[in-house]
Amino acid sequence: MQKEIIKLYDKHHNVFVEIKYNLETFKHFAKHSHNTFNISIIEDEEIGIWYHNSSTQILDTKSIAIYNPNQIHVTQNRGFKPIPYINFHFQVDWCLNIQKTIFGHIDSLLPVYPFVIHDNKLRDRLISINKNIGQDNFLIEDTLKNILTELFQNYAQQENSRSSHALIKKIENYIKAHLNQKIDIEKMALEIGYSSAYINRVFKQHYGLAPHAFIVDKRIQKAKELILTNPKLSLTDIAYEAGFYDQSHFIKRFKKAYSLSPNNYKSSG
Repeated sequence: MQKEIIKLYDKHHNVFVEIKYNLETFKHFAKHSHNTFNISIIEDEEIGIWYHNSSTQILDTKSIAIYNPNQIHVTQNRGFKPIPYINFHFQVDWCLNIQKTIFGHIDSLLPVYPFVIHDNKLRDRLISINKNIGQDNFLIEDTLKNILTELFQNYAQQENSRSSHALIKKIENYIKAHLNQKIDIEKMALEIGYSSAYINRVFKQHYGLAPHAFIVDKRIQKAKELILTNPKLSLTDIAYEAGFYDQSHFIKRFKKAYSLSPNNYKSSG
């Protein structure tokens, strides 16, 4: 089976979801996150999924896995053979608009819990979507909206979204503003007004990553975004814009996070 990534566009010609269909061993992934809202399905066997601040979850053929935006995780094959899987990567703004129709005015996407949902009917509906891609993509968008509306109504956590830590927001904003520069943790700590040791401790508690690893993760996400929105950019330019010090380092990090080279991701569009 070939790796396949399909991008679906909404009525305004913006990508609202990427659907990745692949055979994967799940053996060589590093801890990482996505800046999208993700749903994963496997078609055989079962895999373990480690989420930060949670016990390892088991994804089988009667359930779906949820990855909230920026949620650190890693998948682990419990057997030896490659497993066919489908990943839906939904754009956060598109999902947020759905949640606003359900919950009214909210500033950010409400997280979904539990992370593995045992709902075979929901799983079958998502598999059916994957099989019908190309027939009527506008109808598929409406169907996916209906599926996510049901998902958010049943599993979105309103209380957790109100407890975001002010320090975490300050750090995230600083990193975002300086992503394509060399970020010195000591300098960042001085500007924010906390010690670097305290920032490291809070970050590990919140994300399961030290700030440096979080920065690398955000740079990979930025590179992925640049590939999607600026297909004419060279990999060298993308690496520079995302803050990597050279192209080979960028390619190595990207492939370790997504099990797919930047060129393969680029050509999939």
